[in-house]
Amino acid sequence: MGSAFEVFMNFMNNKDDFQEPKKIHYRTIFVAPRSRETKEDAKKRAQHIVELLNEGHDFTELARQYCINYDEEKEGLQVVEVPSDNPDWRPPIIQDLQPGDISEVIERGETFAVAKFEEILPERIKEFREVQEPIRRKLADEKNQKNHERFAQSVREKADVRFTKTGEALVGKEQNFFLR
Repeated sequence: MGSAFEVFMNFMNNKDDFQEPKKIHYRTIFVAPRSRETKEDAKKRAQHIVELLNEGHDFTELARQYCINYDEEKEGLQVVEVPSDNPDWRPPIIQDLQPGDISEVIERGETFAVAKFEEILPERIKEFREVQEPIRRKLADEKNQKNHERFAQSVREKADVRFTKTGEALVGKEQNFFLR
C-alpha cells in the first residue's frame, strides 16, 4: 500500500491520467403506441408531456410515468462525452437547445422523443479525493507485482532443476520457467 505521500505524488505527477472530458447531461422520454393505439395517439401523448413540462412538472416523474424504456437508476438521464476534436458537438436530439430547454416532440420512426437539456460539464481534472483510493490500489498492485517478480527470480536463482531427456522432451525448454 502506498503512503499518503506516494499517493499524492502519483496524483500530482500524473494529472493527465485523471482528465475527464467535457460532458453533456440531458434527459429523454420515449413514447410509443400502446396496444391498440395508433402512432397519432402516441404523438398526442408526447405533446401532452411537453405541455406538462412547460408548466413546470418534474421531468423525472413524467419519465417514470410515460417512458417506454424507463430505467429507475438513470431516470431518463443521458450522459455523453463531447469529442475533444469537436468541442461544440451536441447530440442531435438536443442540437438546438440551451441548458434548461425542453425540446418539441421529435419523431423517431414509430416512436416519439421529448428531451430536456440539463447541463454541460466542462473538461476537468478529477479532484484528489475522487482518485485517492484507485491510486492507492494501483500502487499496492504494482508493489505486489514487484514482490512476486523478486520472489520468482530468487527461486530461479536458487533452484537447481535438472530434467532427464524424457522430462525435457515432455516439458520443453521453452516451457520450463525455472530455466529462464
